[in-house]
Amino acid sequence: MRAPIHTPSSMLQAARARPRFTAWSVIAVLAALVAWSSPVSPLAVGQADVLYGRGRPYDALQAYDRIGQWNPWPSLRLTADERAATIAAVDLDDPRLSRTFLERILAEDSASGSVKASAWERVGYVAWTTEQHAEEAAGAFQMAYKLDMMATEAERRLIAAARARTDAGDLAPALQAWERVAEHIPASRGLARVNQASLLLAEGEVQDALSAYDQAAASTDDPTLIQVAKMGAATCKERLGEVDGALEDLDQAHLPSSVATERQRRLEERKPGK
Repeated sequence: MRAPIHTPSSMLQAARARPRFTAWSVIAVLAALVAWSSPVSPLAVGQADVLYGRGRPYDALQAYDRIGQWNPWPSLRLTADERAATIAAVDLDDPRLSRTFLERILAEDSASGSVKASAWERVGYVAWTTEQHAEEAAGAFQMAYKLDMMATEAERRLIAAARARTDAGDLAPALQAWERVAEHIPASRGLARVNQASLLLAEGEVQDALSAYDQAAASTDDPTLIQVAKMGAATCKERLGEVDGALEDLDQAHLPSSVATERQRRLEERKPGK
């Protein structure tokens, strides 16, 4: 007869402590893994970030897209849509796709004014530079300005709205847009007046253009703007037959000598008796 086998107590304890996997525990682990990688998970954005960090921008964009559509947390949806918009614009060079995600941000009720302002500005640049819709872009920039007037980007947005209005080719709205710049951004008043003057001169409103150029020169310390304003004023006075005044403004423009000499010669020839 064989002798009984004596198992050390330590081995018995280890056997009892060994985890026993039941069907339910396996299901629970699988469910946890699915939830962790799901777009509704609170960790989903981090998973998409990992994909982007591994040099897989398209896969990351798809992951962010799913999060933006299905995640129950508004803050995570906004984060995902913002990152998807950036990937579409920068990595995939697809501004129109980027606009799709930006518009989802604008439709999110929980988004703050500053978040929506940033999205409106980006929509404006897509409309302006990619879609060639200057008027729509101007409206987007104006909305961005209104939503966050205290932002450091506010002045840039208001000026962008005025430039887009100018590109749209409608005189009255463009003049009004530059007037808003002059009113709300004192440091850019000279820029606003120069642009108003250029618009008026192009429409043949020479006297009004001259007044705007004179205001521009008087409201800025920027030597480049002063030069542009003086050259514009000289052009206006030349058209009005004020040759001496045109020569004076030309002298104050401080143009390169080769340019100034030729322009002065042409003006001198227009004097009566020449």
